[in-house]
Amino acid sequence: MPAIMTNPLLFKYAAVLGSLLMIAGCLVAGLAYRGKTGERYSPLNHFISELGEVGVSRRAWAFNASAVLCGFLLLPAAIQLGLLLPGWLAKIALVFGALTSIALIFVGFFSLDRYNPHSKAAIAFFRCGLMTVLLYSLAILTQPAGKTIIPRAAGWVGIPTMAAFIWFLYLIWKAHQNQDRALEAEETSRPTVMIVAVAEWAVFVGIVGWFLTLAMLL
Repeated sequence: MPAIMTNPLLFKYAAVLGSLLMIAGCLVAGLAYRGKTGERYSPLNHFISELGEVGVSRRAWAFNASAVLCGFLLLPAAIQLGLLLPGWLAKIALVFGALTSIALIFVGFFSLDRYNPHSKAAIAFFRCGLMTVLLYSLAILTQPAGKTIIPRAAGWVGIPTMAAFIWFLYLIWKAHQNQDRALEAEETSRPTVMIVAVAEWAVFVGIVGWFLTLAMLL
């Protein structure tokens, strides 16, 4: 692979900056958030996308902009990781990583108040994200001797993140079976703890932690 096509520093900087921007966007929007009933934001019973709901979230722009910028940064990061790692699994993971990043861009572009396109982008993000972490983890674990780019043990780092993705997608599927709109918060009688919201935040923590860990170990 020509050296100009592979750049470990590009992966590191793009992954770290994208992750930090996403965290910052959530904090800026979350600290100023007041819901439809005046409630403060809580990861225990609010979905992540509610931070970007125009007309409700006071700083929706911060979350939506951070999602778009993060997606644009993670796109080259995901591609670089696929080019750096040897084997066909990494190349398939590259495709899913690119799709995940593009889906994140659309999550920010179509805020929650535009529910139909937003929900499609969000589901694409979660499905492709699961495949990205799974395939990259396998690619890391199966690196041939003498061509180790990232310590093989890093392949196990993705397990908690994959578990969070599966947990969330299962809850979404279960809610869909019950004909619920799982990505849209209830407007009345919001429970103290919403398991689906907790699962979604587990995915957020997992995927950010996964990218940051790989950036440190590369």
